[in-house]
Amino acid sequence: MLLAYLIVFVLLFSGFTANKVADSLIQRNCKRLSEIPSPVETERFLKICITSLKENPETKKVRNKIDLIVVGTNNAISNITNMRRIVKKFIKEKRYKSGVIKKKLEVCLNHYQDSYEWLTSGLRYLREKDRSMATPDLGMAKEEVVACGKRFKKGEKNPLKKENEVLYVMTNIPYVISMMADSETSGPTSS
Repeated sequence: MLLAYLIVFVLLFSGFTANKVADSLIQRNCKRLSEIPSPVETERFLKICITSLKENPETKKVRNKIDLIVVGTNNAISNITNMRRIVKKFIKEKRYKSGVIKKKLEVCLNHYQDSYEWLTSGLRYLREKDRSMATPDLGMAKEEVVACGKRFKKGEKNPLKKENEVLYVMTNIPYVISMMADSETSGPTSS
């Protein structure tokens, strides 16, 4: 009977420790990401980053930065897929103000498709434990989202600006964490 209690205690303790490791990695990496200049305000970037990673159930399995990059990439794939649906629906329902906006949204759909393909390619490399090949693909995915945002000139109404900013954060998370993984260890006590 004592052995059963001991086993339950060890399992509970290891689960608690695992969640603590994941939480530490998320907090530390999202904080660092939010400090990098971007088109998204720092506090908003930080909130999106932390929330998106913590809400994913796969985060419970995160033990190191590579695991975190995989979770972030899966989040980005899910978000880019959703964004493509939103833009298609927006165009189909003719909710745009002009033909010029429609054409820009159609071009954005192409950028989102390319971003999706870069993300899935990067994810394949991550699963093969080849981060050096994954990182450039993750970077290209982010650049496709940036290219969509640049289609809309200053002062021009972008009907999906907020959604595109969230997508920028989502694609930036795995890319930048992958870039930073070379410069530090991934344990919970590193700074």
